[in-house]
Amino acid sequence: MADLQDLTKQFDTLVQAGDEKAARAFLVENLQEFPQDMREKIILAFFAEAAVTQADEIGAKADIQKEGADALDILSQARAELENAQRITELQDQLGRREN
Repeated sequence: MADLQDLTKQFDTLVQAGDEKAARAFLVENLQEFPQDMREKIILAFFAEAAVTQADEIGAKADIQKEGADALDILSQARAELENAQRITELQDQLGRREN
């Protein structure tokens, strides 16, 4: 069992190197080596990060869905305008034929 000072030093080395992936892996691999209170904090930090990531993904999905719905509304309005324009043209053609 490694002592807390060694664990902290190893972890700090990874953090200082900017290797986030290795730092995460170190925490996961050595989780049981940390004291209970620190394990709880590490687990809570991972959980909180996962919750934020999931919330961001849900927010992004909602944004995409809203943009899709907005696009469908615009297309629906454009279709209605085209149909109205077509009806006007048809009526004008019919009126023009009657006048001749």
